[in-house]
Amino acid sequence: MIQTKPLPWKTNQFPGFLSAQALNNHYDVNYQGYINKLNEFLVTYPELQSLTVEELSTNYPMVRPTANQVLNHEFFWKILSPGKSAPTSIFYDRISKNFHSYERFQLEFIEKASSHFGSGWIWLVYDPVDGLFQIIDGHDDYHPLNDGYIPIITLDVWEHSFYLDYIADKQAYAQNFFQYINWKYVDSILLSIFQ
Repeated sequence: MIQTKPLPWKTNQFPGFLSAQALNNHYDVNYQGYINKLNEFLVTYPELQSLTVEELSTNYPMVRPTANQVLNHEFFWKILSPGKSAPTSIFYDRISKNFHSYERFQLEFIEKASSHFGSGWIWLVYDPVDGLFQIIDGHDDYHPLNDGYIPIITLDVWEHSFYLDYIADKQAYAQNFFQYINWKYVDSILLSIFQ
């Protein structure tokens, strides 16, 4: 059965990005709801209970949307850090080669998040086939794993993630997100790719 993973930070540590109430609701209601739904599925199919969420997402389309939402949220928790910081030279150099500059990447990411219609996730991914980074406007439960991409950064643009604090101002939400990215975690992903 799938266990709920604890948050790596306290929900009151993002005053310039999200309120504790918004993050508590997001974790306790939305993320936990996907865990519960996935476990309900596994009760019906006990032979699948030893599989990881990644394996369920990859091999069982009937439960992929729920498995993806568990993966998406757990990745989102890791990509956030309460300590404001700037991108490291590792990320800056890699992303500048692909988008011509970090600033251009940031603007494109914010634009994708701001203009996204409906529910979904905005992803920076690495394509191991062509060796390029790209920004994906992923709808609903989209996860890069399903297309063979490696996730680098994600922003949840489902309404439940930002509406309490921003109403409909997704641009401000996306801009503030960049102050709280866990760049050390991003670097660990890049180092695993390029070593």
